[in-house]
Amino acid sequence: MEMRMPPGGLRVAAVQAEPVWFDLAATVDLTIHLIERAASKEAKLVVFPELWLPGYPFHAWFDHDPNTFDIMNRLRSESLTLGHAAHKRIENAAATGNIHVVVGFSERCNDEFYIAQMLIGRDGRTLMTRRKLRPTGPESRIFGSGNAEEDLKVVPTELGNLGALNCNEHRRPLLRHTLMAQGEEIHVASWPSHALMPNSIPMSAATSLRFSRQYAIEGGVYVLAPTMVVGAKFWARVPIADSNRHLLENGHGATRIIDPDGQNVCEPMGPADEGLLLADLESSRLYRTFEADPLNETNNVPLGHK
Repeated sequence: MEMRMPPGGLRVAAVQAEPVWFDLAATVDLTIHLIERAASKEAKLVVFPELWLPGYPFHAWFDHDPNTFDIMNRLRSESLTLGHAAHKRIENAAATGNIHVVVGFSERCNDEFYIAQMLIGRDGRTLMTRRKLRPTGPESRIFGSGNAEEDLKVVPTELGNLGALNCNEHRRPLLRHTLMAQGEEIHVASWPSHALMPNSIPMSAATSLRFSRQYAIEGGVYVLAPTMVVGAKFWARVPIADSNRHLLENGHGATRIIDPDGQNVCEPMGPADEGLLLADLESSRLYRTFEADPLNETNNVPLGHK
């Protein structure tokens, strides 16, 4: 795929905010507000965290919490169905703002649920939807798995060749290489909040940021890494057993926009701050560092596309 990122500066925005937990309509309202804010700042792309709609189900990681059943039912009832009203509202906001949008969401498809992302073009058309190939750990109790033939695609847009992965997918070399081999230029690394077990090194913001930076350096691409924060709205709406409260902390947003050298393009927000991280990307900074792994028998053909 040829390089498509236009010469000169490209303004982008990455969200660091708290959703209206397990309330789809209210979080769509907030999503539209943030899209409008990004457009007013002349951004051409705005990206949202993993499971932004309707919020990440931390309870999946808790043992013996009497609130878990209720939270999971709320997650399922507030998940987004493609083509329905919530989806169309976000498409309309993208078209009104003349801006590309990448949103992480819990997808409901009949009676199945998936950790999904969608790319909406500035004309309001959905250009790509994808599902996380393998939910992480206890996420698999709630969500189904994606399909390598359908869910590892880089989309050529007027902003550049754009791809996306969720959270732990960035630790899987074959997934990274499959997107990079398609000529990716802008990568959306959607993470949830890092407020869950933040003192565990594998779960920490520092570890996730290392993977985001590695992706940028390995692929010679820009990486936009949006995250959630946990704050007052969470504690007001989501009950947690006292025995599990120590597993979740306030704040822990870690949104970054990273250049192909693995460096921050702009100063990050504080871990409890909410808003948009804005940066101007320069196409001249891109470089094709990626080479297919010599052990990869697919010979540079995307995984699942032999």
